Amino acid sequence: MIILTSKISLLLLLLLSITTFHKTMCSNYTVVQCNEKDRETLLNFKRGINDSLSRISKWSTEELLKFISMTIN
Repeated sequence: MIILTSKISLLLLLLLSITTFHKTMCSNYTVVQCNEKDRETLLNFKRGINDSLSRISKWSTEELLKFISMTIN
């Protein structure tokens, strides 16, 4: 009986952990698509930056369109 109770407790703990992980890691992210005007504005901003160390030279037009909106509960 003790072994069965221990296994059930472990299973419930595992299910709780999975549920909590999924809720905290997956539910707070939303991919936002920008419109053409936003895209052009960001590209113009990029062109205006003095990038002497070439840190932003790897930005592509596709990467400029990928934003993540995060909310804090």
